[in-house]
Amino acid sequence: MPDKIFTEAERIEALKNLQPTGEKKRIKYNHTDILYDVYEIPLEYLIYNAHNGRIRSLTRSHEAQYLPLNAQLTDDKNTIEQFLYDSAKAKNDKTIESIENTGQQEFGIITKDGVIIDGNRRAMILNHINKKNNTKLNFKAVILKDKLIDNRKEIITLETSYQMGVDSKVDYNPIEKYIRCKELQEFYTVGEIAEKMAEDPKKVQEWLDILSLMEEYLVHLKTPGTYIRLEKREGHFVDLFKYLKSYNGKNNQSVDWAYSDADVEDMKLAYFSYIRLGIPVAKTRVIARPANGNSFFCYEDIWKEFIVEHKSVVEKVPEIDFTTLKETLKEENNTVIIEKIDSDWRDSVESEMDDNLFYYEGVLGDRQNELRPLRLLKRAKSTLYQIDIGILKDEMDDEKKSLINDIDTIVQSFKKLY
Repeated sequence: MPDKIFTEAERIEALKNLQPTGEKKRIKYNHTDILYDVYEIPLEYLIYNAHNGRIRSLTRSHEAQYLPLNAQLTDDKNTIEQFLYDSAKAKNDKTIESIENTGQQEFGIITKDGVIIDGNRRAMILNHINKKNNTKLNFKAVILKDKLIDNRKEIITLETSYQMGVDSKVDYNPIEKYIRCKELQEFYTVGEIAEKMAEDPKKVQEWLDILSLMEEYLVHLKTPGTYIRLEKREGHFVDLFKYLKSYNGKNNQSVDWAYSDADVEDMKLAYFSYIRLGIPVAKTRVIARPANGNSFFCYEDIWKEFIVEHKSVVEKVPEIDFTTLKETLKEENNTVIIEKIDSDWRDSVESEMDDNLFYYEGVLGDRQNELRPLRLLKRAKSTLYQIDIGILKDEMDDEKKSLINDIDTIVQSFKKLY
């Protein structure tokens, strides 16, 4: 028998009639910092927050493919519960065991109409335990005087302080913080967002800029808003963002040629391809790292040969059209279809892309070995110029005299080369 669906009015009335447990929870909400009463709330009167920051990449990806989630519908409720479980499987399994043994230790926060602001994961776990053990555990939480729709700004701020505060950031899905920053821009400046998230404003602005690059990548793959395609790829985008910042609008001193904006765009798209391929962050850096000649892009001849080879590989592989494949795989969900598109693409390009990267790593290594003596000479010259000869003369001793004689001997041997 399916669970009864309560209307908003029924939920509000039921919550209004609950009696406090005598326990308290201090909350800073709506510019006040006070103790709130804690209640034991039957789970049937609660609604998951589909916009919960901890699973925002999952819910937004789902909504980009289907309709907006409505947590009051059984199917959507089940979807949100699955997202909550999948977002931290190992931790959830431990929490299930903990709650079964000792009960709920941390109180949640809900709105007056039962929307869970803090504690969605705990409520999911309680639902799981009740179904598994045929029990009727309740959810302990404080009840705000507002509905989410009535005071959205302050409630989202409250949620952020609990989910992105100093004590909670450790177990936060990496992609979620980028999305939450963007959503908070509706209400706050970058400086204010930084304060709410206990971060430096420069870091928050960097997150917003990196998210723009991530979203450009998703548009490039023709799946805008499907943030699940960014999983385990945050490091790639952090690196690429820094590289583009270094190259854009100027010629980087680590590069031996006058590259154009079009060259930088080619580099970005090549990087996108290797991100999609899923190779490790450290292995990708050889494409574009702008430091000490450590990448293909630092040398005009190496880069132009590499990018021609790269384009010849990726451009000959036709992209499978999502809509066409959806018609063929009508019974599959969109995530499965996207995974198939990516899998087919990888099967077509992986071997040649890996070979191309490996070959030009060798070319780059040969170039670096050729240039190593010149770099060492330049470094030695720079080091000697840093010495204050006046001070050295005043502090001259036998050890310094011996070093100067050794240097002179080395210089004389160099002079014999020409």
